[in-house]
Amino acid sequence: RQITMQKGALFTSQIHKVKHPYFILEGDCSVLTEKGTTRIKAPFWGVTERGAKRLLYIHEKTIWVTVHVTKETDLDAIKKDIIAETFEELDSGHLLAKMKEEL
Repeated sequence: RQITMQKGALFTSQIHKVKHPYFILEGDCSVLTEKGTTRIKAPFWGVTERGAKRLLYIHEKTIWVTVHVTKETDLDAIKKDIIAETFEELDSGHLLAKMKEEL
């Protein structure tokens, strides 16, 4: 999957069900997660962990590519396999689920 994001945009990602690699082919963006903020400039690659949800600020036009393993060919079926609608869909080992238990 590839997304092109324009300078000055603010995005939230989906909740990821499956660990997968990603690549920043072009651009410059700041990424906020529960671990803090990181500025990423192309070229860059990383790994999205299961349960990740990000807030992105785009400093310069950015092309972000994710790679997902699936046997599905229907886009709706693929989305169902790789994207969670809520954190409750994930197992209790996720950071937010642990935080809720502590509260």
